[in-house]
Amino acid sequence: MDKVRQCALTPRMLLRPTLALVLATTGLLSGQTPIPPLFVEQPAPVSAYVGESASLTGAVSGSAPLLYQWRRNGSPVAGATTASLTFAALGTADAGTYELVAANVAGTVSSAPATVTVNARPQLISFTQPAGFLTAGSSVTLAATASSGLPVTLTIVSGNATLNGTLLTGQGGSVIVRASQDGDAAHTPAPVVERTFSFITGAQGAFISSAPVDREIDAGGTLTLRASALGVPAPTFQWSKDGAALTGATASSLTLGPLTLADAGRYTVTATNPLGASSATATLAVRAAPVVLTGPATQAVFTGDRVALAVTTSGYPAPTYQWRRNGTAITGATGATLVFASIRTTDAGRYDVVATNALGSVTTAPATLTVTNRDFTGVYVGEFAAGLGNIALV
Repeated sequence: MDKVRQCALTPRMLLRPTLALVLATTGLLSGQTPIPPLFVEQPAPVSAYVGESASLTGAVSGSAPLLYQWRRNGSPVAGATTASLTFAALGTADAGTYELVAANVAGTVSSAPATVTVNARPQLISFTQPAGFLTAGSSVTLAATASSGLPVTLTIVSGNATLNGTLLTGQGGSVIVRASQDGDAAHTPAPVVERTFSFITGAQGAFISSAPVDREIDAGGTLTLRASALGVPAPTFQWSKDGAALTGATASSLTLGPLTLADAGRYTVTATNPLGASSATATLAVRAAPVVLTGPATQAVFTGDRVALAVTTSGYPAPTYQWRRNGTAITGATGATLVFASIRTTDAGRYDVVATNALGSVTTAPATLTVTNRDFTGVYVGEFAAGLGNIALV
């Protein structure tokens, strides 16, 4: 008992008087030599944003029981008596230098200092600006937001305008508006954003004053479609064909040629300025003589078959057709398809079709139609049901 009493009175044990009693009833009574505490893992520094979770952890070896105490800037942290210190949501007051003190009967040791840095979150401002110009005397509602959700302050830097809340009214000329957010304990100040708004005196929306007109032109020719528009600021132009914008077609006129059937369609010109847009459309028809795309095909058929001969052509106006057999016109055969519901041997021959419109005609290459009677001669062998014998038919 003298040995236990001497250990309990050592200066190290005065830090934790109850530790002496615990050890006296455990390791020391069995004659074991206590091992002083030793850090095998130091707490690592922490850097995080306000509101984030974080933790400090140390690992200590040595004889049990080990007692712990965290200190911040040299002062004990109330209730922080385990090897880990957890922050559920960091605040600026949590920033500082931390150390972990570990003690047992054999001694006391402190960790290397670990710095906890609590950073304010950065933020950005989104400031929407209407495209182009505004009319002098008109108003526009400004839309500026901060990524932090904090309110944004709007101020006029220069220009002849008034700002009522988010409503900017300009009297003419350029107006520069600044958006700013000074931050708070959790956020850094946002970089300021400036936008320029132009208010035009006497501004007028674009409108077509002279529109392109419908045209019908022969293939191979050249055509220029023209338009004019008024507006302040002066309008810009964009031509499109059948709803698709034409690359580079941004003048008040559009020249096409040499024309082909592919150029036929609806051409629209759109005049635009910052205050509006106006459009006008003209139809272009391209006249062209017929061209055979696919002609009738040569066929060999049997009597009684259903047979069809067909032709496809291009051309404008749409061609009319006349089928011929061996060079002679077939009465009533004036469609793109010639049909024989039940062909006969007398229908055999060379068939072509003449396609005609106001600009010319074209004749397809002839297709040969061969018609053969069906031949059923031969020997046919069969068997009666139920094994009643065979049959041969000649």
